Amino acid sequence: MPIQNLKQSTSAEVPIYLYDVSDGITPITGVVAGGVTAYTSQNGAAEASYTVTGKWTEIGHGVYSLTLDATITNTTGTLFLQITDSRATFLDFNAAYRVETGTLSDLETKIDTIDVNLDTVKDTDLPAVKTETAAIKARTDVINTATEDNTAHGSGSWEAGTGAGPYSVTFHVKDGGAVDIGDAIVSIHNATNDDGALAQGTTDNLGNIVLDVGGDIYIRVFKGGISHTPETTNITASGTYEVVVAQSVLPTASNPALSRASLVVYTISGALVTSGLTLAVSTKNDLSRDSNDQFATNDSINMVYDSGSGRWWIDLIRDMSFSITSEKVYGKDDNDVLISHDFNTDNDSATDLGVVIL
Repeated sequence: MPIQNLKQSTSAEVPIYLYDVSDGITPITGVVAGGVTAYTSQNGAAEASYTVTGKWTEIGHGVYSLTLDATITNTTGTLFLQITDSRATFLDFNAAYRVETGTLSDLETKIDTIDVNLDTVKDTDLPAVKTETAAIKARTDVINTATEDNTAHGSGSWEAGTGAGPYSVTFHVKDGGAVDIGDAIVSIHNATNDDGALAQGTTDNLGNIVLDVGGDIYIRVFKGGISHTPETTNITASGTYEVVVAQSVLPTASNPALSRASLVVYTISGALVTSGLTLAVSTKNDLSRDSNDQFATNDSINMVYDSGSGRWWIDLIRDMSFSITSEKVYGKDDNDVLISHDFNTDNDSATDLGVVIL
């Protein structure tokens, strides 16, 4: 017979099966509480009599129910039970039970409770957590590892993104003729610290970029084909700030078979890099040296600086693929890499390769 589990210090009904002593298979009926003697042993202790009066019920067909009260289930371990009438009419009934602090039923109840709680989390708490997480992320997205709090740029954390200053400012970049300048990098710095950007972004086709800034700031604008003198201002309210730049004319190749590819190189402080930089341009196509003595297969030619336009340039075959790399970086070790990317020359006399910021 399988061992039945009982919960500690909790009354339980257990089945009793009585069979005729003469054949051991015929169920005995009509046995009353006064006709049996019960003994129990708690976890290996000496047996003791157990009163069944008021706890004994006949079910039928030799099956009876006995209530084991909390006084007999108060010890964990194995509980032995014997029902006997000294074999006068029925065989002795012997059974063992396992008394535990909890039962399988308790576990099932806890699992059901967990299921209910999980449903609550899924239906109620999880959406709330997602909402709160999104709100937290919206705040932490603009938190930098270092938080500044000084009069140079106002209170709050800053980063080289849209910024986290107290005022939302639209920086409008235009040239002297009021032409909007799109695709220009606007970089905002602490007026006393040029090492890193507090906020940075690229203007749209109307020349606008919105950045969150405040206090004394240092403004730099970078784009190929323009020049800009870094400027300072004090931001005390949200609004629009006009930044005026000068457009430069792209240098062109005098040879009609060539396109003059050029770029502008700045330091992070906004100064033009005019020397100390080696930019090597090499072919990506299998070329033979042409009539202009430009490239043989796998040749590499260095760009040169033109003080008139403020640009580094090289004359290349039109509408062809090239690769540009830096062999020496201004103000850094010779092995540092500044530029490494591919480009195509335009099919006209000038190709703008944009701006590089050191």
